[in-house]
Amino acid sequence: MPWQKKKIEPIVPLSEETPAPLAEGSNSGQMKKFANYEELKSFLDKQAASRPTYYRNSLASGGRNIDMALSVSDGVISATKESVGSQNSNASSDDYSRTNVQVQGVDEADIIKTDGKYIYAVIYNDLHIIKASPAGETAAVAKISFSSRPSEIYLDGERLVVIGADSQIMNSEVYRGFRRQSPYTFVNIFDLSDPAAPKQIRTLDFEGSYRDSRLVAGNLYLILNNYNNYVAGETLVPRLVDGGKILSTDCAEGKRCFAPDVYYFDVDYDAYNFVSLNSLDLKNPDAPVFSQTYLLSNAQNIYVSAKNLFIAYTQYLDAEELSLTVMRSVLSDKLSAAEKERLAKIDAVDSDILNKQEKRQKLMQIFESFLSSRSVAELTDLEAKVTEALQNKYKEEEKNLERTVIHKFALNGGQPTYRANGSVPGAALNQFSFDEDGDGNFRLATTRSRNFTMGTGASESYSNLFILSPELKLLGSVENLAPGERIYSVRFLGKRAYLVTFKQTDPLFVIDLSNATAPKLLGELKVPGFSNYLHPYDENTLIGLGKDVQTDVYGNIKTGGVKLSLFDVSDPANPRELDTYVAGAAGSDSLALYNHKAFLFSKEKNLLSIPVSLTSMVNNYRRYFSGALVFSIENNRFQLRGQIDHSDGGKYQRSDYFCGSYCYDNSVQRALYIQDALYSLSNKYLKVNSLSDLSLLRSLKLTPDTELDQLVTPVKEEPEVIAAPAEETKPSLPVGPILPPSAETTVVDPLSADSLVASSSEASVGDGASSSSPLAP
Repeated sequence: MPWQKKKIEPIVPLSEETPAPLAEGSNSGQMKKFANYEELKSFLDKQAASRPTYYRNSLASGGRNIDMALSVSDGVISATKESVGSQNSNASSDDYSRTNVQVQGVDEADIIKTDGKYIYAVIYNDLHIIKASPAGETAAVAKISFSSRPSEIYLDGERLVVIGADSQIMNSEVYRGFRRQSPYTFVNIFDLSDPAAPKQIRTLDFEGSYRDSRLVAGNLYLILNNYNNYVAGETLVPRLVDGGKILSTDCAEGKRCFAPDVYYFDVDYDAYNFVSLNSLDLKNPDAPVFSQTYLLSNAQNIYVSAKNLFIAYTQYLDAEELSLTVMRSVLSDKLSAAEKERLAKIDAVDSDILNKQEKRQKLMQIFESFLSSRSVAELTDLEAKVTEALQNKYKEEEKNLERTVIHKFALNGGQPTYRANGSVPGAALNQFSFDEDGDGNFRLATTRSRNFTMGTGASESYSNLFILSPELKLLGSVENLAPGERIYSVRFLGKRAYLVTFKQTDPLFVIDLSNATAPKLLGELKVPGFSNYLHPYDENTLIGLGKDVQTDVYGNIKTGGVKLSLFDVSDPANPRELDTYVAGAAGSDSLALYNHKAFLFSKEKNLLSIPVSLTSMVNNYRRYFSGALVFSIENNRFQLRGQIDHSDGGKYQRSDYFCGSYCYDNSVQRALYIQDALYSLSNKYLKVNSLSDLSLLRSLKLTPDTELDQLVTPVKEEPEVIAAPAEETKPSLPVGPILPPSAETTVVDPLSADSLVASSSEASVGDGASSSSPLAP
């Protein structure tokens, strides 16, 4: 077990009264706000004295010079001749796909967005703006190049938000003077009144690592982590750079400033992390950033509903602290007066002199020295008593070995307010492990990991589902599901929850949530393979995306190809698998397995598309296809309508670690539709296909070929393998779709070398010559 933290004590909701300073040893568990930065400094000084702190070898103190200009990463805009004049005069159709989000009305950042007429897509350090309607005339009209690679974007009316890690800020003269050299996150905002000539209207740089974000009702919520934030002599709170200027924390002069309130818990901190919750009104280009900072252990998973934001992380029981507690309870009465006096002296030492770990080591030395001086018989007896007490203590604390801690914030119209916290046993998988129902109850699913302890020996993993009140108090639970397995996917839909666990088979659990105080297991289905992602088809049907598995002659489980499953849950007591489709062999992969935004589904369009990279067992498991598969669902069966190849007939291409371990320039990362056209995006291409017959309408080459692009031996001639109906015998190792014969297609180079370049601060685009040339796909 990765032992790390003690469990956090329950707290009461935030009081509006001014809190008292932190009292030494009070340990009320209540959340408080530092009255001022002097009080914060006193707290951080005490924390710094109680743990190792590493300083950069520099006498500079750039944090004090808060008015110095700081160079930030600006975009550079280039455009084609087609971009002259306003391109936004025609209203766009509402018939287009949005980002596949968890909660309706809560937008999530992605690498591609569309308003039904234009597509905005991030490829490496460039953001391409592409006029996508009409589909047959798709063409890039502008490109914004960034010195630091953007990670995600938002589109909100005429506002484009670009977010990424600022890798260039460290080159600035001011940054080199900082002793706290933290990572920074840039947020650039553009006006899209004319999409072909975007105007950059705001540049923000936040000190901290980007964790997650959401967009709700025009308000952007940005969550950042700052580890080991405190350095003596530097500004106490994370910095904000607005338009190249470091904002002051002194708001007394009435000028623009950045002085977030800082909250803490009245507990003994072993360690802390500055978690910053920032919000910004995108409708107002001059709106101040509303920010709060919380001293938390971490921020691993984020869930956001229309009303509330939840931050969750896993905490582990401190095994050394547990051992010391047992030693005290068993041995303290047997110590000599001198030894007891030494214990009392160590306990009384201020944390400025000895931190908690140092105290613990010295205390343990006293007990170990005492044991080593006993006779063999007495030592044997005492060790047996300590072992028994330790075993009993572990049994008492079994549910605290691993806990998910949840903090709740009310969005409050762009000014989040802390509400409550709670914790449950086990660790959450991802954001889909959480949900808030219509009554404000918080539902979550966790896995208690397999572990070995003195008290319980080796214990198998199992899964749980909990329902918490709006105050995050336990209402009901279903525990100890699927011993020996762990959760692979979760989906909360109305009054039901669906859990997929896996070890050898794929149990799909259906859980009734209609009674919050007494949720109950309705049924389960065991099928080969597992699903990493569950998506609703309708009220009674689920789509699962995961992997197929096979068992070898030795009984070992081996992962196979990418698997689609169709589950009928109309009778929750007896769920059944209606159909499956397996593409590729071992080593096949899909970005949608790890990122739900890569999964495209529309029941109205009868459209399902997933990106895949496929291998074939008859070709030594070499990758032979990279692109997108397009399905319809007919009579409860998956029908492969076609495939969209981005690999130029089976080429390996340059890898891109940014989008995943096995992601390449020809890996399709997203797909979307606008009216009757399907758009698929990889680093290499944006391809436009007709939804009616998947014929190629347009292909834009977004990244030039490189010397790393390599040919792959084509798949040996094999009959195409398509998923058989559920009642038929299916092949044990399908190879998936076979590439069709290559055909010449027209590829349009979206931006020519002759395109003009303009400063993004001016955000004006001049006339430029465009060129397009037919190229081999």
